[in-house]
Amino acid sequence: GQEGNATINVRGGRGSEVLYIVDGVPQNNLYNRQTTAQVSNVAIDQISFQVGGYEAKYGQAQSGIVNVTTKSGQPYYNVYFDLMSSDLLNTDPSGANLYSGSLSGPIIPGIPEHTIFLSGERGWYQDADPPAVPIEIWTAGDGSVMDEPIVYDAIPNNPSDVWRFSGKINSRFGEWNVQLGALWNDRISKNSKGTAPMRQYKNASQFIEEQDEKNSSYSARVSQTVSNNTFWNLNLGYRLFEYQRYNPILKGVENQILYGDSLWWADQSGMNVTLLGDGRRTETVDENGVFRPYGYASGLFQQREDMRIGADFDLTSQLDNHLLEFGFGVEQHTIRGYGNFAYIVAGTDPSQPEYIRFAQNQPFVFGYDVTGKTKTSSDDPSSLDWFADPSIGSHPSMAEFLTPREPILGYLYLQDRFELQDIVLNLGIRMDYFDIKSHELINPELPYAGGLDPNKFDIEDFKLKDVEVKFSPRIGIGFPVTEATVFHAQYGTFFQTPELNDMYAGPFDYNTYITMSPQSSFNGGLTSEETTQYEVGFRQLLGPNSALNITAFYKNTKSLVNVEVSQYQRTEGGEVINAIGSQNADFGTVKGFAFSFDVTRLSYFSASVQYTLSFADGTGSSTNSSQTAVFRNLDNL
Repeated sequence: GQEGNATINVRGGRGSEVLYIVDGVPQNNLYNRQTTAQVSNVAIDQISFQVGGYEAKYGQAQSGIVNVTTKSGQPYYNVYFDLMSSDLLNTDPSGANLYSGSLSGPIIPGIPEHTIFLSGERGWYQDADPPAVPIEIWTAGDGSVMDEPIVYDAIPNNPSDVWRFSGKINSRFGEWNVQLGALWNDRISKNSKGTAPMRQYKNASQFIEEQDEKNSSYSARVSQTVSNNTFWNLNLGYRLFEYQRYNPILKGVENQILYGDSLWWADQSGMNVTLLGDGRRTETVDENGVFRPYGYASGLFQQREDMRIGADFDLTSQLDNHLLEFGFGVEQHTIRGYGNFAYIVAGTDPSQPEYIRFAQNQPFVFGYDVTGKTKTSSDDPSSLDWFADPSIGSHPSMAEFLTPREPILGYLYLQDRFELQDIVLNLGIRMDYFDIKSHELINPELPYAGGLDPNKFDIEDFKLKDVEVKFSPRIGIGFPVTEATVFHAQYGTFFQTPELNDMYAGPFDYNTYITMSPQSSFNGGLTSEETTQYEVGFRQLLGPNSALNITAFYKNTKSLVNVEVSQYQRTEGGEVINAIGSQNADFGTVKGFAFSFDVTRLSYFSASVQYTLSFADGTGSSTNSSQTAVFRNLDNL
């Protein structure tokens, strides 16, 4: 991926097509299908990585699955501590410091049936992602060119720190087993990569936006071995993802008005920053017209949250030569989003109520009030009269868009792995239930002319998106060709919900249809994305401890989300206007080969060498990769 992108791209798929699971709890948030979950190395017991062809028990992934199992306590006590630092001896520009530790053992001495494992990790860095090539600044503060450049081996004012904790309790009661797990991490870093923040390196690096990403996950698992052939598991999971992006001098949602308060920045902040006035920023460039001047900040405040509560049940039973698996699960999310160019609010009339001043700025908001300070609920009023204030210009019924979104996802699967004389078949079917609860325009070609008010958007211009029910067959086959050669083949279809930040809009986001030609509109009617994959290969034993695997694969993807232009009218028979927004417009094909050479045991070592060659053809590599091309070709419609 691009610089600064830590996502995993599997077999030509997008980074958001990989599902991350820790102790049975999915860690991807639905907002952008990414994960901020982090597990310390000292707490990891096992990691499995599947790259397609996974069984019917797995869903919400089109390319791959990373499944992490954290460590459990041992019958004996163990204490571990590890320290890593390049800061103490100044060995590299990152200034990395990482302390890790763990404690494991029985909860009650001498009783091995009840154990506990705890781990903690603290890391901080002067620059968590230093540039590969030193940064050279050739101009002085007055704009003159210097004889020798100022050289930075690390990005200035780019610290990062992280906390990671995990814990697990295991208790055995005869045929019953109970497992409780917890995972919590918090990472604070600067949004320092990309063209925009690079322009702040010289004069305003301390004002580059900071972001705080928190993830907490808790799980409870109850298992029972019914007989020698049958067992079941019940998993309960809770996960909370929280994110804030803010001016590092003014951390906290309550400080938004100060972003554009010229008196505070000049006299009270201690930073001696000169704004161009209340509700404005500094000058945009320095003397040379390239870098940002001292004190420059984007003025953007963002926050979002995704809370997940889920339950999963699975039953496995061996009946003769059939290994049967059956399972189902359900999860409900509570999702909130907020974005506001906060500095502008300081330029509004201070005698007005605060909520009016914020609403005049038309923030992106759902799940919070217009100030972002208070979380809303589904029980809040669905209509607010003050929305009709002339300075805001919205219909009172659009207040319904302030409530949090509460999508419900469910699944049901049946898997049968059975062995015949010379062949093994693995047959499965999965049903996915997607109730996104997004607001979809009833008539996108005449978006706001048919509701309660023909001059503005109101709740009658929208409908709730229909529920999607998808069925996914999964087929696997394997049989020996010789004693040393095994052939295998797989086929499956995989569905995944779109990134919900393309579907969930706030009460003011559709107003651009009234005032201008929208450049990034929402689409509450997006459908789930689909991948069909075929795979054939063989495994050749080369000796008692080594094997060669060769696999050929082909993937067909469709209904992927990207931006596309559509057209609408403000009044029936009126001017035709272009709108750029998210659509299920992308498709692609990926074909390739995967090779691996594995040595399972060589003295005290094992080894694996892997190589994948793939060719991906498609119409877009991300949800907004067509934005520039679409914008520049509007005249060709």
